Amino acid sequence: MKKITYAILASSILLATGCSTLSNSVNSALGVPVGQKTQDYVVSGAGGIIAGIAPKSAVNSTYRYGFSIDLKTAESVRSVKIERLNKDGSKTLIIDDSASSTRSNNWQKQQPNDAQSKLYGKGLGNVSWVGQSQSYNMTKEQASWLYQSGTTHETYLITITDNNGKVTELKQPTQIPAQAKSTYLSLLQ
Repeated sequence: MKKITYAILASSILLATGCSTLSNSVNSALGVPVGQKTQDYVVSGAGGIIAGIAPKSAVNSTYRYGFSIDLKTAESVRSVKIERLNKDGSKTLIIDDSASSTRSNNWQKQQPNDAQSKLYGKGLGNVSWVGQSQSYNMTKEQASWLYQSGTTHETYLITITDNNGKVTELKQPTQIPAQAKSTYLSLLQ
């Protein structure tokens, strides 16, 4: 029970600290970053941390990166692939559902490893593709971003293929604020 309680606490604190998606614009009224969008898609969440905290145990604490893409003109897409764009120019695969297209509101296993995705909602313009990376523990080896000082900045390449084969690429910058990282670290120590 403690692990669940702390995960909910950490998630609530992170919502308040603004761990979220960034783009070239910010909602000035709320100070909330806004995701990339086209006429067909809106990135409503990218790279957010979904954590299960075991107090004082980084090895037993886990996290996933979470993503959400609102489908404005369809109820499904053929595939979604999300890659982290690394500083050295390489890419790291985060989620790829091209081998098993996401067609259900139940979690489906995806690549790599235990990544997962599902559709949320019903009806044209009311459906979101939701994905989570594979699970990592919160050690320095698997969560190096957590142990680096300051705000962590990442950029993701989101490649969406619609049911007719049209490909859309969105480059989505994100951040994990220092305050959010500090909250996680305080729970782990």
